[in-house]
Amino acid sequence: MRRLKQMRAEKAARRDRAAAWLAEALGHKGTEPFQIPDELEGFVKNIADYLLCGTNSDAVTLLANAAGRNPIRECALSVLKAVHRVPEGADEFLLANGIHAGFSTAVLEAADALPDDFNREGRSLVKNELIFSIDDEETREIDDAISCRREGEDYLVGVYIADPACYVNKDDVLDEAAADRPLSLYLPTTMVKMFPERLSCDLASLKQGVERPCLAFNLRLNKEGEILDWSITPAIVAVNRRLTYIEADDILENEQSELSIALNDLLMLADAMRKAREADGAVVLNRPEVRVRVEGDDVRVWLENQNTAAHRLVAEFMVQVNYAAAKYALHNEIPVIYRVQEPPSAPVCSVHEYEPFFFDQQVRRMKRTRLSTYPQPHFGLGLDLYIQVSSPLRRYADLVLHRQIQAHCLGNPCPYTQEELFAILDNVDSTSSRNRALENQADTRWILEYLKRNIIGKPTGATVIRVEGSLVLAELDTYCVRGIVLSRDKPRPGEHISVSIKEVHPDGARLVMQRL
Repeated sequence: MRRLKQMRAEKAARRDRAAAWLAEALGHKGTEPFQIPDELEGFVKNIADYLLCGTNSDAVTLLANAAGRNPIRECALSVLKAVHRVPEGADEFLLANGIHAGFSTAVLEAADALPDDFNREGRSLVKNELIFSIDDEETREIDDAISCRREGEDYLVGVYIADPACYVNKDDVLDEAAADRPLSLYLPTTMVKMFPERLSCDLASLKQGVERPCLAFNLRLNKEGEILDWSITPAIVAVNRRLTYIEADDILENEQSELSIALNDLLMLADAMRKAREADGAVVLNRPEVRVRVEGDDVRVWLENQNTAAHRLVAEFMVQVNYAAAKYALHNEIPVIYRVQEPPSAPVCSVHEYEPFFFDQQVRRMKRTRLSTYPQPHFGLGLDLYIQVSSPLRRYADLVLHRQIQAHCLGNPCPYTQEELFAILDNVDSTSSRNRALENQADTRWILEYLKRNIIGKPTGATVIRVEGSLVLAELDTYCVRGIVLSRDKPRPGEHISVSIKEVHPDGARLVMQRL
């Protein structure tokens, strides 16, 4: 008992010394690394393990006590910065928000152990088709491809969705890793993939010139874009050509070839299908996407038009694939979770050409999508039912429903019950929403950093979004970022005004403009 009391007293004393050292480290202001006593090396390692891998320990309790009302992860990051133990190249934004770009040793070993080939049983090889993918230039997780040919008066369209379920089983180590990070994140400084690179960018990716497993959606359409017949089959596909959106748009406008004929036919069909959905109440809300890339000390910001011909083509056929999957699940009584959106309380109009004030008005009227165990209409898409299966390499929810559809196609029992699905997807949806918010925060932080370095004090244009008392909120042209406007006169909502940037605080997400 005396020895036990002594051990407890020693442990309490070490904890007190660790707490005292922690308080000093958090207050360290010098440029030299704060010294770590030999007995606290393990304590600092536990802090690093918590920040880098999420590992829990007694160190987290001391961090929580020291952090007070501040986030614990920010406290841990401050300690590692004080002792100069932040890993080289680590993204502080990710660390502070608990996002780990890397994978555990067990997950990486599981990915490395995957066979180069896959189980081909029950799959047919897609032959005699010109198959191509269309993605951003930097995309390596290619999870969809498409083909189109004419047959008499009809058009035969194949949409091929990558099949990581061929390699990843329910509840295995790779599946658990994906469930923990259920959405690939595209951040200015890095990309956080849902699966290790060997799986997401190689074995399951629909790379050009190699056979890959997929779920094939076979559609027969007339020239008005009406789907006359369709089927879903597990298949094997080899993409003939990988295209970027820029290349596809160029081929559509300037080339005469078998590929340009297929692309133009797909564009005609896509525009006809979208027009039909809009007639049924669908709302199209186009907004340019602000792209931000940070490499070393270089920050680049540019706008990407999401309404080009190639973008419209891909987006529409992904909508149709998800609609077909929902119909297949309903007709065959397969348990799935539907995505539902109720009508808005006030009328909403489509926004084909982006105008910030009008766009903001329409978006604010829209209701949030929600999950449902039974089919209901999706107002924004103008469809009577809808699920998502089109991005199984980037969205865990899509992979889960992919498994359900494919199991039925292969004559196997569905791996999930309705109750399991709702529990999984409800949790995944909340995590995915948080991660999308982090993407937006990261983009805004680096856009503001770019403005601080390059645009501050220079005249530029902005559109007034809201006026509430003395508060004027406006969106900057080109950068689609919003801030407060200081003005002697009260501008009207929707008015385009000239401003100069007065203050920019990237870490506080604060932008102040002065009306000229």
